[in-house]
Amino acid sequence: MATGGVLSWLMLPLVLNAETFFKVITAVNSTIEESTSLFAVRAHATDATLFLSGRDLFAYLKRLETKDTILKTIDFEALKTEAPALAAATPAKKEKEDAKIEGSVQIAVGVKKEVDFATWYTSVSMRRTLVFCRTNFYLQVLTKADVIDYYSVSGCYILKPWSYSIWEIIQDWFNSKIKEMGVQNAYSPYYARWIHSHRDLPLKLNQWNSVVRWEFKNPQPFLRTREFLRQEGHAAHLTKPEADAGVLEILDLYRRNYEGLLAVPVTP
Repeated sequence: MATGGVLSWLMLPLVLNAETFFKVITAVNSTIEESTSLFAVRAHATDATLFLSGRDLFAYLKRLETKDTILKTIDFEALKTEAPALAAATPAKKEKEDAKIEGSVQIAVGVKKEVDFATWYTSVSMRRTLVFCRTNFYLQVLTKADVIDYYSVSGCYILKPWSYSIWEIIQDWFNSKIKEMGVQNAYSPYYARWIHSHRDLPLKLNQWNSVVRWEFKNPQPFLRTREFLRQEGHAAHLTKPEADAGVLEILDLYRRNYEGLLAVPVTP
């Protein structure tokens, strides 16, 4: 099951609801519509794993449809068999040049179907299923969707409100969890000077900041940038076993953040 909005990503199906469904393009494999096979899916905003049949998942997503946003059903197996045949019928270079639509905006499809079907097919597949992620397409989507803007310094990007709101969601989730652990937020925490005796331990601090690196190549928005946002923790404990336990606790919290909030699987 693949879903994607302005960005190309995979998302857990239960993350979608009436408030988010219209913001993304959702495509499902046609084979799950009547499937009784069970799928392990992560429940929204929890660490629980649910086992739902393909038929139930399809019915859930179908109920979210509106007149303007529909659930797309795609036969992915058919696409696999059609792709090699299309690649074998690639037109000559001149014909490809003739296929370009004059004045077209390349956020969508920039070639004529009847002249260069292979390139047109690839473009449509990228746009509708969000499976492919070519660099130019990726950058065009981000800028046309008003997610980022370019800056005069190479590798630095301006995060517009839509994209920065994702970072705020991550911060809100993480802050609520670390405060349950007794962690406090601070900035530039030179905490060593605050510890005078064992009575000041444990000391647990968190810092939200940004980092700039000057030596790097091939910048890509959100993937590899000169400046990036990050979170860092600082802690001091009385004993090594306490420190070890604190490390394992925060590592598990990172895992829950990736898997439960961002739907990104990690290796424990």
